[in-house]
Parts: sequence; C-alpha cells; structure tokens
Amino acid sequence: MKQYLLLLSLMYSVNTFAQMTYIPDDNFEQSLIDLGYDTVLDDYVYTDSINTITALNVSNKGISNLTGIEDFTALATLYCYSNPALSSLDLGQNTALTKLRCYNTSIDVLDLSNNTSLIQLMCHNSHVDTVIFGANTALEYIRCYNSRITTLDISQNPSVYHLECQSNNHLTSIDARNGNNTNITTWNSQNTPNLNCILVDDPVWAAANLTIDPVSSFSYALDSNGLCLIVPGCTDALACNYDPLATQDDGSCTYPGCTYSTACNYDPNAGCNDGTCIGLLGCSDSTACNYDPLSTCDDGSCDYPNGCTDPNACNYNSLATCDDGSCLTAAGCTDPSACNYDSSAQCD
Repeated sequence: MKQYLLLLSLMYSVNTFAQMTYIPDDNFEQSLIDLGYDTVLDDYVYTDSINTITALNVSNKGISNLTGIEDFTALATLYCYSNPALSSLDLGQNTALTKLRCYNTSIDVLDLSNNTSLIQLMCHNSHVDTVIFGANTALEYIRCYNSRITTLDISQNPSVYHLECQSNNHLTSIDARNGNNTNITTWNSQNTPNLNCILVDDPVWAAANLTIDPVSSFSYALDSNGLCLIVPGCTDALACNYDPLATQDDGSCTYPGCTYSTACNYDPNAGCNDGTCIGLLGCSDSTACNYDPLSTCDDGSCDYPNGCTDPNACNYNSLATCDDGSCLTAAGCTDPSACNYDSSAQCD
C-alpha cells in the first residue's frame, strides 16, 4: 500500500512540475486538441508536446490570440491565415521559421528581425502596416499586396526574387538596394498611387526590367526633399561618355569609332577613338593628277587631266583643274598669205 501511495505521489510531482505553455485563446487550444497536441481545454498545453513541432496549420479557426506560439521553438512552417480577428503575432522566439502565411488577418505589425531563416512571407489582404526585416538573407518570396504597409525595406535581403506589393494605397517608398536586384524575376508594385521613389542598385537596369506605375521612379538615393534623386546623363555602359551615376538618360551618349580624319575608316560621328583606325585616305589612282603613293584606300578625290592650265597658252582653260598636255604656247601669225607668216606658230 505504501509503495502504491509513493508511486502516486511521484506521478503527481512529475505532472505538477512539468513545464506548461499558456494558451488563452480557446480556439487556438481547440485546434491543438484537434491536431492531437493537447487533450483538455484548460488554457494550458504541455510544452514538451509542442516544442518539437515543425509545421503548424491553424488557419481559418476563428483565432484572435496566438499567445503560446513562442514555445513552438522548432516551428519551421506556420499557417495562421484567414483568422480575421487575429491582431498581433510575436515570432521573436521562433527562430527556425522558414514559411509564414498570415494573410487575411488584422495583424498590424510583423517583426521578423529574429527570423533569419525565413524564406517565404505571405501577409497580403491584411491590416499589416509595418514589416520589420533584419538580416533575413534567406528570404526569397514576399507577398504583401492589398495591405496597409507604408514603407518596405528589403535592403538586407539579397535573396529576394519575388515581390508582390501592388494595390497598396499607403505605400510611399521601397528600398531594394540589396546588391542583387538582378536576381528578381517577379516584381509587381503597380496600383500604388503614393509610391514615389523606389531605391534600387541600378536605376537603369531596373527601368529596363521592372514594371512600375508612372508616378513611381527608380533611383539609388533620395534628394533633399525625400524624392528620388534624378541625375541626367548617358546611361549606356557601351558609350564613350557613360556616366555610372546617371539615373535618367539625356540622349547625349556618343560611341567609339575611328576619329582620325585621314584614316580609311574615319567615323565623323565617333565620340572616342576605339583603336580600329586603318590605312590612309587619298587618291590611289596612279593616272590621276593628285595620285598619292602613300594612300591605302581611295577617298574619291582623284583629279584627272581635263584641259590646259597654262594661262599663257593660247588654249588656256580656266575651268581645267589638271593639265592634259594640250597647251599651245607658240604664238605668231598663222596666215600663210601674210608677210610675217610663222609656220611654227600654234595660235595667231
């Protein structure tokens, strides 16, 4: 009998001192009971029953309070969406979390700075107005459209390739300067009438690859008024006068080519010499008056004999540019009937 009483006493002691987690929301606790993690609806659950759970789906359960979620320390996936009365969520202790879906709720602040393993976030169609990211370097997928977010800072999240933040009337700025914008494959920030400036790594690349509203613009910095800094200049990296600080192309780009006017491939439109100049322009026809033996390509300037260029000749041609050897220079009387007839005279 004494042994039996001792056994009961030990069992009581174990149950008394076993760590319990407070679950004040009956709908949350009932969900845990339905999932087999609890047995009695009494606002408590054994911590040992929940601290090894890696995935929890309590969506659409009428939950308004997720107090107790902090003891789900092994949790990697949490689905708590479609609980309209749920207004807060403390995930500071859930450092193993990789997937969070909390859309269609009344949560207003999401502090995810401790959830450095987070890969996917879905908080769209909600009351969320503040999302705090830290060095969530694994974060890849963000869906926060149709929420109340005012600013979005993913500058410490270089793995983000998918961002949906459209249809946010309160959104005024995005800082996406994470050093890896070229990783982005999906970007939607349309229907955001108050989104003025989107800070990116390279405004030129962003403008060519990401679609935004006409009221929005890209830059790498803000001006003194808090607006996108606009720097006009040549934005083509292949141009001679490329300006890496320019955020808006002004049409001033000039391109490399041969700038030596005497070269065969001279380009009058070239802005800088590219070292491709070859040969020497000139008249390459040896029969021309202005033949240049040093020319390697003909420039069309060859001038051919076309008349007498001697102004003292009888048949001088003022229009001739190259003498053809036809000049008549022996003047005299050419009339054989005259007393002073000169048989050697070429012109009278």
